[in-house]
Amino acid sequence: MLVYVAVIMSVYVKELPELFARAVESILAQEVNNGIGVRLYLGVDGPVGPELDQMIKLYEDRIYKTIRFEKNRGLAPVLNDLILALEDEEFVFRMDTDDVSYKNRFQRQLKFLDEHPNVDILGTSIVEVVEGLDSRRVVHFSRESERSVRRYIARGVPVAHPTVCFRRSVFKKIGGYPVVRNNEDIALWFLCLRNGLVFENLREPLYEFTVNKDFLCRRGFDKAFTEFIVYSKGIWLLHGFTVDYFFPLARFVLRLLPRSVQEVAYGSRLRPREILKDV
Repeated sequence: MLVYVAVIMSVYVKELPELFARAVESILAQEVNNGIGVRLYLGVDGPVGPELDQMIKLYEDRIYKTIRFEKNRGLAPVLNDLILALEDEEFVFRMDTDDVSYKNRFQRQLKFLDEHPNVDILGTSIVEVVEGLDSRRVVHFSRESERSVRRYIARGVPVAHPTVCFRRSVFKKIGGYPVVRNNEDIALWFLCLRNGLVFENLREPLYEFTVNKDFLCRRGFDKAFTEFIVYSKGIWLLHGFTVDYFFPLARFVLRLLPRSVQEVAYGSRLRPREILKDV
């Protein structure tokens, strides 16, 4: 009898059909042990254009469940509805529709979680690919104790959201994603920490993340301000009054600077994660 794992993924009107197809193919190509089946749950977040709609329909018979929503509501509500639609899967993978999961990603994460039953949320290192440039680099996220993650989160996210594998028990404990547009992952990590959940990261890069020309444009004032509020509330609930508020304040100020300055900062080693090497 097969044991199934789930993948939850949301797509909306601005996604490129060819990148969506590449992302889905990377899920369908996963190499997992015999006895493990992969079920893809896709949420279509509002109306999409004809080309993207045609691409979704092309893969629909290979997607376990496709749920279409009349209006665009944002990532968190769609993911929450997909979580409610899950069946008997014990592990839930995240995936974005413009990235690539390497073919051994799922198996590596499942093996680690099987060997470390205390870990609830497992991310991986990533390969960042800069669109239009011959630039690829490996970015590591720290492997830390739960206590260290509680301190570190003020400086940056403890895991890369689209690389994560959750135990199903995570959502049974916390319910689902907080509905905070564009910052649902940060709000989720604070909620998980408040509930005593344990994070880890694989040092091996198993996910390819595309940094396109609109990446920093999407980090405008509204997103920056919401991020600052989410961090401030989260830090308060975890630690109360602390000097850690400096870090979200510094990020907020950076978001207000010219884009050229942001690009330099984003590509620098000042980022709160370790860039191992260019590849």
